[in-house]
Amino acid sequence: MRSLIFVIFFSSQFLQLAQADDLMSRRVEMLLENKVTHSGPNCWNSVLYVTGLNSGLRQVSKAEFHFLMESLACERVDKKEDVRPGDIHILRRSISYLTPFKREVHASVWLSSDTLFSKKTVFFTSKYEVLPEESVLDVYLITPESKRFTEVIDGIHTPKPCVEEECINYIEYRRCKSRDEILKNLTFNDLDLMKKVEGIEKIIDQQVLSPEAITIETRDLLKSKVDDLKRIYQNQCESGFVCGYIETVLLSFVEQFRINQPSPLSKVLN
Repeated sequence: MRSLIFVIFFSSQFLQLAQADDLMSRRVEMLLENKVTHSGPNCWNSVLYVTGLNSGLRQVSKAEFHFLMESLACERVDKKEDVRPGDIHILRRSISYLTPFKREVHASVWLSSDTLFSKKTVFFTSKYEVLPEESVLDVYLITPESKRFTEVIDGIHTPKPCVEEECINYIEYRRCKSRDEILKNLTFNDLDLMKKVEGIEKIIDQQVLSPEAITIETRDLLKSKVDDLKRIYQNQCESGFVCGYIETVLLSFVEQFRINQPSPLSKVLN
């Protein structure tokens, strides 16, 4: 029944998206019909995965998402009326003392007029959803005054609440290239680095959709591949898009490995 309902909804509401990008529409459909069994994949990953900038499901750090949005991979769409299916809907904090990437709050994929594809948290209990923009803004547009942020004053981390207009987050839009488009113009060394990221992503992707708990062998394999990527980055990278991207991806992988996974895993499947 769910599949039938989805097909009807998909046919009527996602027609523009399906016409614009077949990969995007297939990935949206897959995520709506499948259950993530491990924590890690978050709103920023759902956006990057659906638009083709990530090749797998995994944790994406604020730093990685922000880097891509402000890089040559994406262009800004200034007016809401110019937003197209597949563009990215971004919510950012207005708080002035936060560094740029720490202002990232939430992101969704624009599907059709005022309809977004979204995932709320990193946890396996959080579903991929198609929601009215209004529903997303109800959750993420206002930062509660009780939400406290850390400001460093004289070397001391000091809690500080947002004040008045700084509690109201703001919206921006981006239109991004796919990873395949980016790869076309890379040097051999940069392409090798991006392929290593993709290889790690695919292992994590298989894990977060698996009914099985991660094995020691898989953990060791991932650690080995991430260590190899880090070593090459430290020895080879100086500047440029790929080097900046790898620096933030390594942060994402660390966050993925640190997150607590459901235990026992069988509870996820009930």
